[in-house]
Amino acid sequence: MEKLNGFEEWGTNWEIKLKSSVTIGGLCFKCKPDNEGSVEIGYGINEDYQHHGYATEVVKGITEWALKQNGVKCVCAQTNEENVISKKVLTGNGFVYEGHGDEGILFKKIL
Repeated sequence: MEKLNGFEEWGTNWEIKLKSSVTIGGLCFKCKPDNEGSVEIGYGINEDYQHHGYATEVVKGITEWALKQNGVKCVCAQTNEENVISKKVLTGNGFVYEGHGDEGILFKKIL
């Protein structure tokens, strides 16, 4: 794993697992925080495990953690326009629509 300015977590992909050790999805930071203190997350839940609140829980936890890190002022996420569930996950976690990014519609949660 590549070390990013001493913060490996910014370049890590995590598996989302149930207590039973079944992998149900993944989560990552797409890069280390930029000069303005913004960091982008990516996440996905396998289709068989969607609609159980797992994405909401994961986004909440990783966002809270990120915003407690030195220099982080904003967490961003992008999703496809037609991904209603992902938009609900983000807005339910306090993210606000901010227009379009290079991968889809952009949401931000600012400290």
